[in-house]
Amino acid sequence: MSIRKNLLLVHRWCGITLAAFLVLAGVTGSLLAFHHEIEAALVPELFRVEAREGRASLDAIAARVESRHPELVVGYFLFAPEPGATIRLVMNTRRAAEEGRLDRDAAVPSEIFADPYTGEIRGERTWGEIGLSRAHLVPMVYRLHMSLLLGEAGQWITALVAAAWIATLAIGIVLAVPRLRLLSSSFRVKWRAGRARAFFDLHRAAGLGSAILLMIIAFTGIYMNLPSVVEPAVAAVLPFTERPAGIRPPGDRRDDAWRIGWDAALATARAAHPGDPVAGIGRIEAKGYYQVRFLLPGDIMDSGTARYFVSGRDAGLVGRFDHREGTAGDKFRTWQFPLHSGQGFGMPGRVLVCVTGLVPPLLVFTGTWLWLRRTKLRRRRSSR
Repeated sequence: MSIRKNLLLVHRWCGITLAAFLVLAGVTGSLLAFHHEIEAALVPELFRVEAREGRASLDAIAARVESRHPELVVGYFLFAPEPGATIRLVMNTRRAAEEGRLDRDAAVPSEIFADPYTGEIRGERTWGEIGLSRAHLVPMVYRLHMSLLLGEAGQWITALVAAAWIATLAIGIVLAVPRLRLLSSSFRVKWRAGRARAFFDLHRAAGLGSAILLMIIAFTGIYMNLPSVVEPAVAAVLPFTERPAGIRPPGDRRDDAWRIGWDAALATARAAHPGDPVAGIGRIEAKGYYQVRFLLPGDIMDSGTARYFVSGRDAGLVGRFDHREGTAGDKFRTWQFPLHSGQGFGMPGRVLVCVTGLVPPLLVFTGTWLWLRRTKLRRRRSSR
């Protein structure tokens, strides 16, 4: 059997084996490209309020929320730049916060929404809870996309499927363009040559036209699902800038570590970085400092890429990070999510990712149809 026929068999059976995963990943990825807009339409009461003058104290909001849920602490305040948007509080269990991890599996409210002008609590939800309610639909789709709702095991499965998908796409490129001079004809679809020919041409043209982008999306998905596995290999070639070391001594009491509140830490960061809107502020419990993220002009992420680190003990600046001034590794790592989501190229990038997410279902449909037709014809020949 020739090498080409072997590659065709591998490509075909990989596609058939991965079919369900590819359809699921593609459709959910297309939806998530516009998750902000979808959520604002589904649950406007959580994401929109009447714009007013003045802002409520972050310390007061945090105290109100933590008194309502004593087992939780505020881990992060997330802000949206447009007027009338609520503040989203990312909550964590006290134990997980002290251990420096985010407890996504605890059956407690992990996201709380507050009015930024009055401090009123607008609502809450448990992130990723399985359900079809308006508030939980998009987070559930996100977990389905990332881990098939199976937690860490699902993240490994998704990463392995993505790796197999990259190999399948690479083989598809080799099969689609056997010779460079035939490249232009590989993108032609003969619509009038019959359904089988049209489906074959469409399968080849859609796969070849989107293969590079699909491979980038697949790789960035692997990176984000398994950073502890991928980053050491990347760091060996492209070193990263280390984040500030922890300034909280072991055994330090929480009251001593956090003498400075949210508002004071935010004021310190604003003074050091005036002009740009704040995207969020988080408290890194295990290290003893706040992390304040700013939205830069033309930023590649809605959550901001410039970061300032403020001591929770005395409000002193302990470090800053801007991927534009960092190492090649910093740029590489920072670009993973913007490439995967399309945010790195604004609205055109998000539209492109949304459309590209529909290509895998198209490839699965046309490829499966052609395979079933071929199998049916073979059976007819053998019966004769």
